[in-house]
Amino acid sequence: MWNQQQSFSHLSEIESPTNRIKKMATIPGSISVKASLHKLSLWLVSVLIVLVFCLVTNQGAIASFQERPQAIGNEELGAIEARKAVKRVTGDVKPIGNGEVSTWVELDQDGHPTSIGVTMTEDGLYGLPESDDDPAEKDALKLTLLDGIGHATYEHELAFPAEVKETAFNHMGYNWNAFGHWPGGIFTEPHFDVHFYMESMDYRHSMDKSAKQDILIGHKKMERKYVPPGHSIVYGTLEPRMGIHWADLSSPELKPGNFNKIFLFGSYNGKMLFWEPMITRRFLLTKPTNYVEPIVQPYEYPKSGYYPLEYSIRYNADKKEFDIALDKLVYRQGFEEKIN
Repeated sequence: MWNQQQSFSHLSEIESPTNRIKKMATIPGSISVKASLHKLSLWLVSVLIVLVFCLVTNQGAIASFQERPQAIGNEELGAIEARKAVKRVTGDVKPIGNGEVSTWVELDQDGHPTSIGVTMTEDGLYGLPESDDDPAEKDALKLTLLDGIGHATYEHELAFPAEVKETAFNHMGYNWNAFGHWPGGIFTEPHFDVHFYMESMDYRHSMDKSAKQDILIGHKKMERKYVPPGHSIVYGTLEPRMGIHWADLSSPELKPGNFNKIFLFGSYNGKMLFWEPMITRRFLLTKPTNYVEPIVQPYEYPKSGYYPLEYSIRYNADKKEFDIALDKLVYRQGFEEKIN
């Protein structure tokens, strides 16, 4: 039978570090030994203090994204709403359908961004590619979707004006999908993908899905602190030059037959890549004059810059054009910068 006393009796035969130090202190010439031990003790205490400081700092940073309330305080909200746009600066302009699409940023009196968006003329809803046999329009790129459905997307890549530099966004990928895309029965509806990309065009062009390694890179999840509450990665939505999508799976827009407009996020290699309103042609044909929806915010932000609290879809009957925008831009500090 197992005897607990016998099993642990060998520990008493091992000389303790304390007794060993005491013996060393009685050896002739042990003054130098004592000095060395004293220095060693001080060094160990210093290391311990540094380790505790780093641990507390790191835990505090982690706790900040776990505990930070998502609601915007009245004071901050008042300051955001008080910032009025006094100037709109236009970026790239490209043809789409029978019309055109362009990027822009609106600035307040101090030159800081208040909204960033894209404008499409009403004629852009007509004369679009309707078949996978149709070629790409001028200044657009035709890409075969790799979602298993096999249709094409027509990408219009546009630069924002230089004044957008204070925002977290870099350029626009405005995609027309004549047949929609996966998941079938939900997004298989003619619609526009309005990608506000956070990385450079060159970075996005380098993204691939031609090998197993590329697929694994594309599916790498973001750290949870960068994922908005309630959102999950949507498998099957990885595309070249685009990345993989994240959605609130409880959204009524994801029920078959309900899709009109939805807001998504995107990532690649575990890094947030885009914020995206996705809007059906059918919804735009209703000419909404002031559709506004709040955007669920992540716990932390991947880089410092101005981020939107809302997105909007607005039809201007006088100009016969649609504005699709990220609004109520507010400055947020990136997580890495915050903890450093």
